Amino acid sequence: MILLKRKYADPNGPSKAVIGVEILNAKGPHNFSQRFLDGGAAEGWLSLGKGKIIIEGSNGSAIFKIVTTPGYFCCHCGEKLSGGSDGAVQRLHLIEKHSDKDGHAKPSPDPGNPSGWRLDLFYATELESAPKPTAKLEIEKQSSHKRPARYVPLRVVPLTAVSK
Repeated sequence: MILLKRKYADPNGPSKAVIGVEILNAKGPHNFSQRFLDGGAAEGWLSLGKGKIIIEGSNGSAIFKIVTTPGYFCCHCGEKLSGGSDGAVQRLHLIEKHSDKDGHAKPSPDPGNPSGWRLDLFYATELESAPKPTAKLEIEKQSSHKRPARYVPLRVVPLTAVSK
């Protein structure tokens, strides 16, 4: 998880030009979308190279090691599969490496991907180093009506305001 705060040249002006970011909190593994990487690189606070994603914050740098890149992966063994969206290469992999004695591909171990392969549209990373956290996320108190889990409200709490 990473929590960033954008820094603007003139926060009250008509132009919302981003001049950088502050890294409020960075920990554990994180999945980065291509859109996030493109946006950060365009704004000048993110770089990608040598198997790492580097976020340059005003308070230090967060460095993430890339574990996997976007693409197709086998649900049985986790191997990255080449090939396009037609599934020919993926099916061949399943028959060659994950078939029963009759030559049929074994059922997928992942119920969410019954085909036996999955498409990841993100860069999976592990955190190597980050500046000291300056904020954390807390789940706000729920109201009386239930909300779906994806709409759980969060708030950013500065660490100086957190009682221990």
